[in-house]
Amino acid sequence: MFAFAMLITVAAVTWVYFFVEKHNKLYESGTRKEDALITSTKIVSINGVSYTKTEGAVGRGIIGGILGGETGAMLGALTAPTVTHSENRYTFLVSYSTGEVKKETVSDQSGRFQFLMSKLGK
Repeated sequence: MFAFAMLITVAAVTWVYFFVEKHNKLYESGTRKEDALITSTKIVSINGVSYTKTEGAVGRGIIGGILGGETGAMLGALTAPTVTHSENRYTFLVSYSTGEVKKETVSDQSGRFQFLMSKLGK
């Protein structure tokens, strides 16, 4: 019974994760309706960010749970490697043809950053 509940939980978490990732990629790629109204952008600040992320903990936990039950699931998740990522976050002033100006902060590793850079100083 525990394994079935764990399987349902993992399936739900995985679905939510992929839904959020798809939404973020659409947001960052410059495909929003109001993007057609952007006339120019200007960089107002740059901040360096570094963070550590554990990768593959869910998959290792599932395999560990199958092989060794609850203890195996915990050990599998705990053995997942941690990776340190660093990136710069740029804050842009975005000007629209309607006269509106908004601040937007994006990672330099995103599609949204590339889109906003293409509008720089125009």
